[in-house]
Amino acid sequence: MSAQEQKERALLRAFGPTLAGNPTALRECVSLLLIYRIEPEALHTKWEAYIMNQTNATGDEEDGSMTSERLEGFKSNLRRTLEQQSHQQSNQYQGHSTASSSFATTKRAAIRPRQNGPVSKFSSGVGSSHMDESFIDSGSNSTMPTSAIRNSVSKPSTSSIQFAQRKNISEIDETLNSNLGLRTEPPHSSTEHRNDISLVAGVKPYRYMFEKITEKAEALDDRIDWFADLYRKAYPDTVFHNPAYPSQSIVTVIGRICSDANEGKSNERSLVLETSRSIGGGSRVKLDVSELTGFSFFPGQIVVLSGINANRSIFAVTQVHKLPPLPMARANPEELVNCHYKKLGGQPIKMIVAAGPYTLSDNLLFEPFSALMNHVSVERPDILLLKTYRLSNPAQFTINEMVFAVNTADILMNLCGEEIARNPARTDRMGHVSRYLIDQRNMHPVYPGLTSDIEGGIDFNQYDLMELRVCPDVVILPSKLKSFAKISDNVVMINPNQLCKAHSGGTFARLTIHPIPQSSLDAADMSMGDEDDENMLIFHEVYQRCRVDIVRV
Repeated sequence: MSAQEQKERALLRAFGPTLAGNPTALRECVSLLLIYRIEPEALHTKWEAYIMNQTNATGDEEDGSMTSERLEGFKSNLRRTLEQQSHQQSNQYQGHSTASSSFATTKRAAIRPRQNGPVSKFSSGVGSSHMDESFIDSGSNSTMPTSAIRNSVSKPSTSSIQFAQRKNISEIDETLNSNLGLRTEPPHSSTEHRNDISLVAGVKPYRYMFEKITEKAEALDDRIDWFADLYRKAYPDTVFHNPAYPSQSIVTVIGRICSDANEGKSNERSLVLETSRSIGGGSRVKLDVSELTGFSFFPGQIVVLSGINANRSIFAVTQVHKLPPLPMARANPEELVNCHYKKLGGQPIKMIVAAGPYTLSDNLLFEPFSALMNHVSVERPDILLLKTYRLSNPAQFTINEMVFAVNTADILMNLCGEEIARNPARTDRMGHVSRYLIDQRNMHPVYPGLTSDIEGGIDFNQYDLMELRVCPDVVILPSKLKSFAKISDNVVMINPNQLCKAHSGGTFARLTIHPIPQSSLDAADMSMGDEDDENMLIFHEVYQRCRVDIVRV
């Protein structure tokens, strides 16, 4: 039995004699089920309510038969009622009535990508993406055209009209490494995948939201000890002291920046240093940073400081030490030759990165997403990276030899909101804030942040998965803040911004990554010796061969 027949039988059971012997009305009711994704019983309830209201309004006795005139009135009434409920829910988020919640859930389920839609077609092969007319899945063999479905639901909203009439389509807002060219030729057709993608660290199955307070405290404590070991390896003569103990001479301490401000934004007078149990017994001491000419701190930051605690209650900071840098990723020249020139044919890799929301704030037509898919179908990138909430966050993966780090949480907004600074050394604010992730070797170093751990999705049982093993070549940080593409200490930092902002279009990032010159690879390959292969590995230097365009959708 087809899905169409199942719906018809369910409607006949719900409506009884009202639809029996009326095939035209039956087809119309089936269409209403498909459009609004409601159950036959719910539709019957709404029909009964409509008939009762009509009887009260006219004073005439209604026999309940579904004539064409009554059906048209019922359709208009149903559409108007559901639109009002959707508008109230999206703009006010108050009331949360059963009908409103039901319709919101129904509408989200009704409008979604088809299984054979543009995303799956794109992923099945390079350049095979095609756009469907609509993202509305009928769930049956209904032949109702998309335009009829959209017109029957509602007229185009104001934001839809504004988005369709937007200016500066495909305009480039910003370009990094404009001296590098775009890939003009389509990728070579091949039955093999052009690029190898793998995770830096796999995520093993675990029970989410079963975190214990003791485990959380242990994870935070271990992070201080881990940095202490790193610093001792880099500077073997270092001896860490307890900052809470009085000292008459300058000592070196390590700990986590905290704040004793109960409410409001933290400031330099509320700075506190928290130590680990092994180094300082987990004690906290107030910091005096008045002698520093410039500094920049945020809650959760691991710091190495020098100073004096003269009165046992305040640690006067005289110097802030730099943490050991992350090791840069390197690769074998012979493997790079095979990848860049034998497998890719010396062509650049094109990548498109976008972050949601993917639809305007007052509808679920996903017009910005459709516009993005048009770009994808025309440009035929090798990689399409979309920010979603269905994947591990943060994510670290490799594309061929290149190391990528991606954070779906708005960590830039968090850092900007929590930073406490005075005359910071860097004048580029976004580059300076982005660099925190590399310095702290962590994709979410803020603790506590503007949002709670649960809202931020932080599970301290898996905190080590946020750690950066090697310095990534490209860091992607989607944020509500202004889009940018920068190079910070040989790392490409990108904020593609949002694909749409409320009622208007936004931006996405397009990366064109060129291969390392073959002459450089051949020279490095020839100079490698059998006993010194590890020292002859070469750096990726993606920051020199990656062009980034911030493009308007």
